[in-house]
Amino acid sequence: MEKSKNKIKLMVTFAVILLITSGFIMVLPFGFAQTTLPGYTAMPDRDTWTEVGLSPDFVGINQEITVNIMTYPGPSGPTYEAQYLVPEIHGGFEGISITIKHPDGYEETFMPIDETIAQTGVEIPGTAQIVGHLQFRYTPTKVGQYTFTASFPGDFYTTDNIYKPGKLSVYYKPSQSTKPAILTVQEEKVIEAGLLTGWPWSPLPEGYWEEPVDTDNREWHAISGDWTQQGYNIEGSNYNPYSTAPNSPHIVWATEVGMGGLPGGFFGSLPYDDGGNSYIILEGRIYRSGRSGYFNCYDLRTGELLWEAPGSVTLAQRLDPAYQTEAQLHEGGISAWLWRVGASRTGTGPDKWYRYDPYDGDLLQTITNVPRDISGLKFQDGSSIAWVVQSDLSKWNTTDPMKIPYANLIKWDYNKMQTTVVYSNIYSNDWADGIVWNVSVKTDDIVSVGDNNFRGLNVYPYWEANVVVVKTPNAMQQSLGVDMDTGQILWKNYNMVLDIDVRTEGVATSPSGPLLKQDGGGHWVAYDVKTGREIWKAPTGELPWALLPAYTFVYNNGVIFAGSYDGYVYAYNKDNGNVIWQSDYVGEQWETIYGNQPFNGMAVGADGKLYYSTDTTYRMMPRTRLHELICIDEYTGKFIWRLPIGIEASSIADGYVVGTDTENGIMYAIGKGKTEISVTAPDVAVPKGTAFTIKGSIMDMSPGTPNTPAVSDEDMSEWMDYMYGQNATLLNNPPTPTGVPVKLSYQMADGNWQDIGEVTSDAFGNFALSWTPSAEGKYAIKAFFLGSESYFSSADTTYVTVGPAPTSGGDIEPEPTPEHPIISTELAIAIGVIVVAVVAAIGYVVYKRRK
Repeated sequence: MEKSKNKIKLMVTFAVILLITSGFIMVLPFGFAQTTLPGYTAMPDRDTWTEVGLSPDFVGINQEITVNIMTYPGPSGPTYEAQYLVPEIHGGFEGISITIKHPDGYEETFMPIDETIAQTGVEIPGTAQIVGHLQFRYTPTKVGQYTFTASFPGDFYTTDNIYKPGKLSVYYKPSQSTKPAILTVQEEKVIEAGLLTGWPWSPLPEGYWEEPVDTDNREWHAISGDWTQQGYNIEGSNYNPYSTAPNSPHIVWATEVGMGGLPGGFFGSLPYDDGGNSYIILEGRIYRSGRSGYFNCYDLRTGELLWEAPGSVTLAQRLDPAYQTEAQLHEGGISAWLWRVGASRTGTGPDKWYRYDPYDGDLLQTITNVPRDISGLKFQDGSSIAWVVQSDLSKWNTTDPMKIPYANLIKWDYNKMQTTVVYSNIYSNDWADGIVWNVSVKTDDIVSVGDNNFRGLNVYPYWEANVVVVKTPNAMQQSLGVDMDTGQILWKNYNMVLDIDVRTEGVATSPSGPLLKQDGGGHWVAYDVKTGREIWKAPTGELPWALLPAYTFVYNNGVIFAGSYDGYVYAYNKDNGNVIWQSDYVGEQWETIYGNQPFNGMAVGADGKLYYSTDTTYRMMPRTRLHELICIDEYTGKFIWRLPIGIEASSIADGYVVGTDTENGIMYAIGKGKTEISVTAPDVAVPKGTAFTIKGSIMDMSPGTPNTPAVSDEDMSEWMDYMYGQNATLLNNPPTPTGVPVKLSYQMADGNWQDIGEVTSDAFGNFALSWTPSAEGKYAIKAFFLGSESYFSSADTTYVTVGPAPTSGGDIEPEPTPEHPIISTELAIAIGVIVVAVVAAIGYVVYKRRK
């Protein structure tokens, strides 16, 4: 009924448009040119103009420029709106070509591909954006002057796609450049006025920075990449190529996210185990499922809980939508949301998917009619495609023992869930509307995919190879490859090695493969994802413990990294399986049966570094102790630092490693921390030539432990263990780490700064340095910390006045005689004695005469 109403509204709207346009055509003056298609009523032809713009127009050899072809006015009006409604048609002019004349006279003419449209996955040469622009990049290779001209062959638009019986058409006339665009190329690279190849250039930050990144700082994309799902991406590489990563084990903050640690009492050494891991970091925020029925959002840099919302989250997704708004505002922006999806091997998965707003957790959409028998599911950030496998272990096929009744691979496209009506997006909530194709991967072979009694099927997309691999997991040997576009089965291999495959997400490899399996006999075996054939075999490590199934994998730049129970991490060439390096040894330790801690926790990587953790095997009780997080050089296998806290690193973004000590229920962020330095000098004037003491402190202001001493990178592991690991009984209490270097300088009369010296702060964060200024005056004194691998820089100033030096040495001048001489105490006593004596003598004489 609703569809009928919409159809009536559409027909009425079109009728009004037809009446208006028909009336307009009727009053056109005779002789107004009209070009039409057979069987269509022509609307007036429209003139166009085509010109070329270059940015910049002066560069050096091999410096890239941006070429913009503008054909205007862009398509508009009722016929254009109709054309735009067709899915997968971008509505822009077609057939646009560019002619480039080189300095040596050579000419090339071709139809370029617009880079904006190409980002949506559509690469049609000569097709412009809907506003009439076609933009592409060009790199000159010759010195001299290039000229650029463009031409548009003309284009028809009709109303067929909105109302076929209408039969209206409009013709946009051909046009070509009236003025060539000139590019001047010199031998040397052109860099001037802070502009690099015409674009504002912004250096990467050296100090503390926050999200969101200002759009003017385009270059910062190289360090501000997010982590949107477990494993980082659809192939589970566990490596973020768009982030820096910590060279020090400095902990920025820690926060409790679940019940953990020892319950104590009669439970003895048995622990809680409710930490979980955090796999989603988006725009400087961490998302993780929290208390029952809710999920939480934390600030990546502070650990502050920003909000809590009903629901739970599985992954984040971002898409670059291809649509135009009516006001032509906010176009081309990236859309982002959080997904709550799920899979189950027993046919008891969720029957709804949910989309949430990552800004505040609001529910955006509920998708219903989701099959509950989804056993495997893979999303790719930046793509609307999801790969789904259906297989229900609870429904056995009684006629085929040990086989499930069906095994399906579904290509699902979120873009099919929405329809553009003029300038609005209409969303469907029916999951079935997103199905592109659904094919059975269960074959008639005696042994086939679908033979299983433990787990449902798994799915592994390899988008560079254009192949999806469907595999029966857990001690099974069956796999097959499917064409991503058509759903056709390309190959079957039902005799692969017997893979224990406890970790059903699979081994991290590249978007082109290979498929990697562990044979249980001490070897990795690699298979070509395009053919299913074995291509190489490599040792898993040192026997006997390398026989055990590995859990920790990272892939980057042609190298597969795998942790082993033998206490090593190995780097393998993905193309031939050659061992590139064996890492440093984790060390002998008899807390475990292996004689060392195994690399069986989690692993992530970024910025040329790998972060591997050790963990309790198979969650045995009581838990083994003394687990570590270890940073490894990606290129050599050498350990960079070791942190004796059981943090399982699960994601990296914006330079921070985030992980959870799942046994203790605490989430941590490792990275550089803020510092605060203070400096003081005497408040009273200091005589010239007199030494005085400059004092101050340098403190770690990270939110986890603010106002604590900043310590050296070399002592950071022990210090963090003391601050966060409750190890006071195991180490010095407290430790006495070395501080950090502080530089002191003073400002001279000409405004320049002169060094005073450098001092290292002590274990309490304090520093002091004596200084003797050489001249009188007021001095500005600056104390600054240049930063380290653990901390960002900080600075402070103070002031001191240097006065005249005290007078000393030279001729002794006589003191002037005062008008009233001053009698000293000694002289007064002497005079008093004489007076008494005289008086006594006179008295004696008088006495004798009377007698």
